[in-house]
Amino acid sequence: MSVSISAGRRRLMSMVRLGGSSARQSGVRLVEADMEMHEIKYFFAACRTLNFHRAAELIHVSQPALTRAIQKLEAELGGHLFHRDRKKFG
Repeated sequence: MSVSISAGRRRLMSMVRLGGSSARQSGVRLVEADMEMHEIKYFFAACRTLNFHRAAELIHVSQPALTRAIQKLEAELGGHLFHRDRKKFG
């Protein structure tokens, strides 16, 4: 499945980049979430490859496990991180 990066990805990237105290100082509102490091790792692999199957191969997990972790991350953040499209990048 091909994916393209959405605004949710940019939001997550800025939260990861800014971190804790500097995010509060810059006025960025952080989301209370129970993110796990493997979910972030899977997300970055999907960003690099723009393909869930190739991302799963890259980090040596099954594609359904990667998909579930990204769906959990999307649910925690309250929005889609990728535009999913079976035929082409969207």
